Amino acid sequence: MSRADEQRYRDLYQERDAIAIAEFLVSRAKDGDIWAMREAGAFYGGLNGLANHPLKSLYWYHEAATLGDTRSAMVIGTAYARGVVLEQDNDLAKFWLEQARKSDDRKTRMDAKKLLAAL
Repeated sequence: MSRADEQRYRDLYQERDAIAIAEFLVSRAKDGDIWAMREAGAFYGGLNGLANHPLKSLYWYHEAATLGDTRSAMVIGTAYARGVVLEQDNDLAKFWLEQARKSDDRKTRMDAKKLLAAL
């Protein structure tokens, strides 16, 4: 993302303009920007209290996870493991949590390992 886009994104959050934030993120996500997909997932999941659309949230996390985003895979795996918004499915939970275990992020790896052990 360009510096101008980063600044625009920060400005939109400061203005708390939920419609403009959604348009900004979805536009970039539709162009294949994995960061925007994950951020759209967080936004629609209630980040900063501006939106609360769980299905849209999981849609964007899923899109990012299918493109290899391990943090998004952790969210999807957790949703399947706990039956949050999605019907509980241990097989799908294990699949996504195994993807999350490949993360460069230590916390994501550890959280995935812990949740897998509980399944």
